[in-house]
Amino acid sequence: MQAAQEVFLSEGFVQAGMDKIAAQAQVTKQTVYRYFPSKTELFKATLQYMGKALSRM
Repeated sequence: MQAAQEVFLSEGFVQAGMDKIAAQAQVTKQTVYRYFPSKTELFKATLQYMGKALSRM
């Protein structure tokens, strides 16, 4: 989730690719797709992750 957050924030949704996110997380793209079937699903999960992190502050 941290890797996805970093890539989405630095690249934006359109430019952020699953390849970039996988590379940032140091996993294969297949591993990312195992947990998140699409970039949209990963983006939604990332927003939830970010919201939870902010609510703990």
